[in-house]
Amino acid sequence: MNDGIHLLIDAQQCATQSLQDVHGFMRCIQQECAALGIVVVGDSHYVFAPHTGFTATLLLAASHIAVHTWPEYGELSADVYLCHHSQNHSAHAEALAQSILRFFGARCSQIKRQTRGLHTKKQEIKEVLSPHTHLTLAHATLLHTARSDYQRIDFYEHPDFGRLFCLDGVAMSSEHDEANYHEALLAELKPHSAQVLIIGGGDGAAARRALHKGARAVLVCELDAQVVHLCQHYLPGLCGELWSDPRCQLIIGDALHTVPALQGHFDAILLDLTDPGDSRLANALYQEDFLRLLQEKLKPDAYLAMHLGSPFYQAGRCNALYQRLQHLFTKTKRHTVSVPLYGGAWDFAYGFKS
Repeated sequence: MNDGIHLLIDAQQCATQSLQDVHGFMRCIQQECAALGIVVVGDSHYVFAPHTGFTATLLLAASHIAVHTWPEYGELSADVYLCHHSQNHSAHAEALAQSILRFFGARCSQIKRQTRGLHTKKQEIKEVLSPHTHLTLAHATLLHTARSDYQRIDFYEHPDFGRLFCLDGVAMSSEHDEANYHEALLAELKPHSAQVLIIGGGDGAAARRALHKGARAVLVCELDAQVVHLCQHYLPGLCGELWSDPRCQLIIGDALHTVPALQGHFDAILLDLTDPGDSRLANALYQEDFLRLLQEKLKPDAYLAMHLGSPFYQAGRCNALYQRLQHLFTKTKRHTVSVPLYGGAWDFAYGFKS
């Protein structure tokens, strides 16, 4: 276990009144610490002048929290440092950071995460591209590991990719290149689409981007509730405030059973799943019977999107899946983008319902 987690927070477009309310902030953060079981052993603050900013610190048994505000600019800087000792406090640090941002009403924020301590253990993540070629991510720091009812879920910090998570040892998404993947998945989404269905996507990134592109309603069907819960704590930048957005609905369950029961039709259906052919959990969702069901759930002029795999290392699988789409849809399209976490070129396919 590493010795601690240090979050460096910068926020802009904050509520001016909150940036002047040192007593309200101290009450809020002390209540959050109490709720998380974090012991506060002391606090101090300094107000520069009436109606100006303040500096506040809380001394914790696990380390400290510090905040400095600039009401005249609507900005603040803060840091949250929690030592792990016998317990990993990464989730608590993330919760405290989000509590700080909520109190100040921050509309724009950045969080830099740094693992601390001389005993931080570096690991290697190996991505199997083919039986003969592996991609190795060296110097990765394991932040958290869990086993749900379905799979092992690991979160890492990496010098190039930032935060990332793996399912059963396979890399899924990272902070620094998730846009490459999710923008490709949403490439054909029309502005102001009324209804978007995402199958998988428990990290929230695809749904968040769909709403940003103007979708009026997004329905996410995710198998594993633990993926949703843990990604909120360890990869909050991917989902943001998605799960509290009234335009987004989450259904937990096997899509083989939940999707047939859905009412209505959709402007776009996105398969944001683990890799086809590599996952015992998702293989059935790539088969022709399920894809035909999805085609029936589409509105006229709507589309289905999925990722196929590496056109270099997994050409046979990519071609077979694309031919399956061509059998079901009169119009199809194939697109290649670079996803560094997956080893380079990655293929996407779209089927359009006429």
